[in-house]
Amino acid sequence: MPRLTIALAALLVLLALGLALKPGAPEDNGEGTKSVSEPATTSVKSEPPASTAPPSKQASESQAPVDPIELEATIEELVELSTTQSPSAIPRIAAYFEDPNPEIRAAAIESIVQLGETAAIPYLLKAAESATSPEEAMAFKDAAEFLELPPDELIHPPSS
Repeated sequence: MPRLTIALAALLVLLALGLALKPGAPEDNGEGTKSVSEPATTSVKSEPPASTAPPSKQASESQAPVDPIELEATIEELVELSTTQSPSAIPRIAAYFEDPNPEIRAAAIESIVQLGETAAIPYLLKAAESATSPEEAMAFKDAAEFLELPPDELIHPPSS
């Protein structure tokens, strides 16, 4: 249970950071008014994701930002999948590792960790190989290492 609580807290922090740092979000300019920052543009060519991502999610990162309602619905779906306690949810969650939206990929990592199934480790390691940044690759590897840890009961046996 402590693992789930920690994972949920981490997911909420990641979501808050992602939403707070989103390009185009209003910023306080110190004069009591809000200004909108211009999104940074980069010209990065990348191959399209493999077709394992859900069809509605196979969009290019260079497209307009994801609708906040769609983003929230996808994250809610991932949270629901993570609470199923079923290994059959692993491929469905892992499909989001290739989503063009980094917030959804981060939520998918957290969902796999919350699910707590060691059978997800190969999916995480494969995703680390094709990650879009070294930081994201490390997040996939860290999640895999976390799932390799023994359950809390083995570390802290229940008191009798």
